Amino acid sequence: MEIPRTRSIIQMGILSVVLAAGSYPAPALGADSVTVVSTNPYYLLQETYENPRGQVMAGTTVGTCVVQSYARCPEASLKGRYLQGAFLSYARLGNADFTRANLKAGSLAFAHVVGASFRGAELSATTMIGANAKRADFRRAQMVLMDNSHAVLRDADLRQAIIVDSAFTKADLRNVTLDRAIVRNVSLESADLRGVSFDQTDLSGSVLAGARIDDGALDRAILCNTVLPNGNLANPSSTGCEGAPSFGPHDATIVMTPANPLYPGAQAMQDSTPAVPFGTVVNGCRMQVKAKCPYVNLSAQNLSNVELSLSDLRGANFEGVGATSMNAPLSKATRLRGAGGNFQVAGFGFSDLTKADLTKAELSFAAFSFADLDGANMTAANLAFGDLSGASLVGANLSGVNLSDSNAIGADFTSANLRGANLSDADLTGADLTNVLTDGAIFCNTLMPDGSVARPTKGLCPLQTEP
Repeated sequence: MEIPRTRSIIQMGILSVVLAAGSYPAPALGADSVTVVSTNPYYLLQETYENPRGQVMAGTTVGTCVVQSYARCPEASLKGRYLQGAFLSYARLGNADFTRANLKAGSLAFAHVVGASFRGAELSATTMIGANAKRADFRRAQMVLMDNSHAVLRDADLRQAIIVDSAFTKADLRNVTLDRAIVRNVSLESADLRGVSFDQTDLSGSVLAGARIDDGALDRAILCNTVLPNGNLANPSSTGCEGAPSFGPHDATIVMTPANPLYPGAQAMQDSTPAVPFGTVVNGCRMQVKAKCPYVNLSAQNLSNVELSLSDLRGANFEGVGATSMNAPLSKATRLRGAGGNFQVAGFGFSDLTKADLTKAELSFAAFSFADLDGANMTAANLAFGDLSGASLVGANLSGVNLSDSNAIGADFTSANLRGANLSDADLTGADLTNVLTDGAIFCNTLMPDGSVARPTKGLCPLQTEP
């Protein structure tokens, strides 16, 4: 699985935080280019991919631990180690020391890291979905573009951590300390936040809809375009929120063209201003948390950056929509009609999309972690760099789908149709492939359910380009 640079199976459209904690303005370079400024998380991601040390491959021994899925390295000493791109899904790493380690663009999905130290560690673009991180130390850790949905971080210490454009949907964060942490554009829908300390925590652009939280817990937090647990918007600002952290020199920029596989995500984050203001009614549907919009016709609408968490979207017509960075986790969306829609960097985690039609939809960088997609039609859809971790796709039609560089860790594909699918660099660790049809599917550097690599290939896989 040797590759020239880190090309990880990560989910980088983790959160389409849609209320603009601050957009990332850039000078125009024409429709085919985007200038990515250093406050855009994709600036950090591009810099990560360009690291000449590349990816730590499966089977590599680092310190006292062999890097691989299902690794057993309790109390491993990995302080300051280079672990970029390391896949440690389902690993046993209790009380391990990752202090100041570089574990960017890797995986700790469903791992056991109870009591581990990640103090000052670089964890950006690493998935920690479903992990058990009770009592772990994340002080001053960098946690950008991470999916930590359904993770357990009870009693963890996240003081002064930098958490940006990440997801903690339905996570157990009871008694966590977030004092002076930057928690911007973070999805905290239905998370358990009881006992959390938010002293001087920057929650700009974050979504706490449906979260369980103590009365008065946010009194000392910094709120700007923050969706509160009751769905209301605190301190709305149409011009964004000040104080976005920088991931490089203040004036540094990177020019990306559509040839760069990171381009869709970077472009989506350049302007996070909602196409439709919060609370606006479109064809009978009010754009807000807990929207009641069953069977509404929103076809061909521009719904970029719109917030629809915990909404009723059953049978709604989203055909041909421009819904880049739309956020609709924990929603009821059975039989949703989204054929041909653009849902790049959109969030549908934990949503019920049973029998939804997403034929030929643009879903790159989109998040479907723990979603129910049983019987869904995703024929010829583009899910490159997407996230299906923990999702159920029983009987789904994924023929011709592009799942390259996607996360499908722990997903259930029982009886699904994956004929002709592109599974290059996809992570299927722990997935259920019972009775799956894979005739004509492309396997290349694909992590299989048991952690083995199917058709290891040096360099790029078919149809891929280097960031």
